[in-house]
Amino acid sequence: MAESPSALIRLEFRLNWGVMIQSRRAQLKIFISAIAILLFIIIVVLAQDNFTINDSLVIVQDENTSNETIVDSILDNSTFENISGIESDVPEVINETNLSTEIIENNDPGEISVNEINISQEIVTEELNNQLIQDAQTFKLGKLRNEDQLDFDKDYKDKFLEERHNYSDLAFEKIEDSKTYELKIGAKKDSLRGFEINQGKYAVDLLTCNSYQRYCTFRVNGIPTKGIYVKNENQGRQDSFALDDQYSLTIESAELDFCDNKRFCHLGFEGYHIVNVKVGR
Repeated sequence: MAESPSALIRLEFRLNWGVMIQSRRAQLKIFISAIAILLFIIIVVLAQDNFTINDSLVIVQDENTSNETIVDSILDNSTFENISGIESDVPEVINETNLSTEIIENNDPGEISVNEINISQEIVTEELNNQLIQDAQTFKLGKLRNEDQLDFDKDYKDKFLEERHNYSDLAFEKIEDSKTYELKIGAKKDSLRGFEINQGKYAVDLLTCNSYQRYCTFRVNGIPTKGIYVKNENQGRQDSFALDDQYSLTIESAELDFCDNKRFCHLGFEGYHIVNVKVGR
C-alpha cells in the first residue's frame, strides 16, 4: 500500500533532523576539545611562569646567603690572639664587612656599564674639544687684500672664528689656477668651501642672495663681503671680490629661487639658490 505524501514529508523531515543533530553533536565535541586544549596550554604557561619566579627567589636567597656567608667568614677569620686588641679591631672589620656587603648588594652591571660608557664619551668629547682648540690656536687663515681698510666688526669676526675653531677642521683644497664650486643656500644648504692659494687658506661661506637684483653676499675667513653680482649681468656693479693680489672670487652663474622644477612651490620653505662660484686669477 502506497504511503501518503504527508507521511513521506514527515519521514524526510525526521531523517534531516537526525542528520542535523548528529552534525551539531560533532561540532560540539570539536568545540569542547578546543577549549580543553586551550586550558591545558594556559595551565602549562602559568606553571612555567611560577617556576621561573620560584627560581628567581631561590637565586636571590642564594645571593643573600652568600653575602651572609662572606660576612660570617670575615668575622670568623678575624680571630684575635690578643684580647686587648678586640675592641679596636672589631669596629674596623664590621665597617669593612658592611661596605663590601653594600657593594655586592648594590652592584648593578647594567648601570655600571652605562655610567662607564657615558664617562668615556665625555672624556673623548672633552679631548676632541681640547684638540680643536689647540689646532685653532696654531691654525692660521690667509689675510685678505686690504683687510685692514675694509669696514667690518673686527670683534665679531674674532668671535665668529673662535666659535668655529678658526675653520681648523675644514678641508682646504689647493688651487693652482682656478676652481669653480657649486654652493647652495635656502631650503637646501651646502654653502661652505675651503681652498688654499699662494700658501694662504680661505674659507668661503655663502650667506644669502637677492633674486631680484641678482647678487649674493658671503663671508670670507669670517669677514662679510658686500653684494657680489652675477658676472656679465649687471654692468658697472661689483661682480668680484679680491682675495689677494692675484686671486679673486666671482659668481659665474646662479639659479636663484630654484624649486626643483616643481609647478607649485613655496619659496620660503622649498626654494633655494644655486650659485657657481669661481676662485681664479
